[in-house]
Amino acid sequence: MRMYWQTNKPWHARFFNMFMTSRRFQHTGQFFHTFNNNAVPVNNTEKMIKVRPVMNYLKHRFQEVNSPVKELCLDEGTMAWRGRLSFKVYNPNKPDKYGVKLYMLAESTSGYIYGFEVYCGIGQTIMETVTGLMRPLLNKGHHLYMDNFYNSVTLTEKLREVGVYTCGTIRLLRGAPKDLQHIAKTKIDVDTTVYRRKDNTFILLWKDKRVVSMITNLHNADINRVQKRKRVRRPDGTTGLQQVVVNKLQAIVDYNKFMKGVDHFDQMVKQADVQTESKTV
Repeated sequence: MRMYWQTNKPWHARFFNMFMTSRRFQHTGQFFHTFNNNAVPVNNTEKMIKVRPVMNYLKHRFQEVNSPVKELCLDEGTMAWRGRLSFKVYNPNKPDKYGVKLYMLAESTSGYIYGFEVYCGIGQTIMETVTGLMRPLLNKGHHLYMDNFYNSVTLTEKLREVGVYTCGTIRLLRGAPKDLQHIAKTKIDVDTTVYRRKDNTFILLWKDKRVVSMITNLHNADINRVQKRKRVRRPDGTTGLQQVVVNKLQAIVDYNKFMKGVDHFDQMVKQADVQTESKTV
């Protein structure tokens, strides 16, 4: 941070030292608060109360300066943090294993974060989290893509009533017909599709290497022919990647295409971190 006040040619930026010295900035940051500690209720249970004003301002500005495209995705993201925090999470499969988990609503194509909510360990249900993030966008015809952590038959029907169409993977125990749950446990031939329909909601099973279960009210059971890279064995015994044409559900094709918004955001944040660190070095 102190490099913003350096005066040598490679790093000199005149903007910052026009207003305050580096020492004054550090002193101000040491005592910076966004909430009056004396105003915290004695019986307070809100863990984010001291930063809630900043969060609400950011969410308002995110929604004010940009109108999102039709395709949106909802996924979790992690803000790296190793300090002391009661709702810090640990995930060994993430690059940043310790951090604060956020539920983020993003544009599928650009990765722009339209809304977010911090996971504090307790509080809202999945239904309340999803409907809360989508509340400013109801009855506008948006397409929302989610994974099986969020999806259920009840959530799909509830969002459809308020003009939000959904697509994504689903855990069959969350409202799928009993016979479909039984079929998923049996041996299914490769490239086989099984589905059940209620009104405009489809629950689909499709077998590739394993059984994939989907729920959608954006698609039907149509199959699309797509190209993919597949490892094949050559006549000389070696193996290599080769482009092949395979059948795939259109719902899966669109899910793979539009479920990358939060990943795109994480990628851009990591790139920004690398650039900052390279300047420090």
